[in-house]
Amino acid sequence: MCAYLGGLVAMRGDFDEATALVGRATRIYRELGRTPTIASTCAPIAARIHGLAGDLEAAERALRDSCETLEAVRNRNAVATQAAQLADVLHRLGRGEDAETWTSLAERRAVADDVASQVAVRSVRAKLLADAGDAAAAEELAQDAVARIAATDALNAHGGALLDLAEVLARSGRGDEAAAARERAVELYDRKGNVAAAAEARGTPRPAFPAPAPSG
Repeated sequence: MCAYLGGLVAMRGDFDEATALVGRATRIYRELGRTPTIASTCAPIAARIHGLAGDLEAAERALRDSCETLEAVRNRNAVATQAAQLADVLHRLGRGEDAETWTSLAERRAVADDVASQVAVRSVRAKLLADAGDAAAAEELAQDAVARIAATDALNAHGGALLDLAEVLARSGRGDEAAAARERAVELYDRKGNVAAAAEARGTPRPAFPAPAPSG
């Protein structure tokens, strides 16, 4: 519970409190000897908190350690999603070769009917294809990722897929379409009450805590 609460607190912009909550959950699981649970639950939430706070290096460390643990216990679904998330962080850090390595691992581990991993893999692969100059294939994958996640109620993931699509479209010079995708992502983050992600998507400074609670 503490870990998930940390993720919610981070959406409001209180990253210190969010980190403390995930740290508490991690200590409890460690005392119980549940290391795989730390990897599958606490680490990805910690990485998202670090990402929202702008600390991509810390997000990388959390996801890399988690992926190594999940590989050891053969948790295919979790490792596929988190390997794709790690690839995305590495891509954002400008480390394309490392991102390619982890994307390939995610593609090998992803189960066909696992929406989270399939969306995460497609989104990061689309950006790598855009880097390589294959705009058509990049857009096809990014659009597919958006369509898959749009069929769920995962608003944060839907927003993230739209931002990745926006990046792909912008790389091919389609600025108006990219802006429209970004605006749709902001709308989803606003609906979710993810103030921090909405601010980042808008390109505005992250709100200082406490942020106003979302209405409705």
